[in-house]
Amino acid sequence: MTIHLAGNGGVGFYLLPSLVRAGIKDIISYDPDTLEGGLGHMRLPRATPATKKISLLKGFIVASMGDLTTGVKFVDGLFSGYEVAAGDLVLDCTDMSLTNRKPMYENVIKAGGRYLRINYDGRNDTVVVAEGLPLAGRPGGGY
Repeated sequence: MTIHLAGNGGVGFYLLPSLVRAGIKDIISYDPDTLEGGLGHMRLPRATPATKKISLLKGFIVASMGDLTTGVKFVDGLFSGYEVAAGDLVLDCTDMSLTNRKPMYENVIKAGGRYLRINYDGRNDTVVVAEGLPLAGRPGGGY
């Protein structure tokens, strides 16, 4: 089983080191974004706005825990769901709109994977873990 972690912002950024620290090795982490735009970067270590989240995350793991990233693949790109094989687990930590998230979810389910959403609500300091798609979402995405 491979774990696919989509989104390395405020939620995924801290989830991945926890998985690595727990000894999980077969992880692929996806994020094409920089720290520019949005507010999720406010919870991340400081870096220039042009810094790729994926680079910041790998550097954070190496600096804070030593190089425990063996077995972890960092992909500077969007996760589509086509990367999944039967039995894989997807941890969706993105803030994509429901319109953009739905095809990803459908690809994961079609491949025989399991899909969990992990989101931070941004208001009540609550992290929500749920299986499947949200019933509703903000039109432009976000938490």
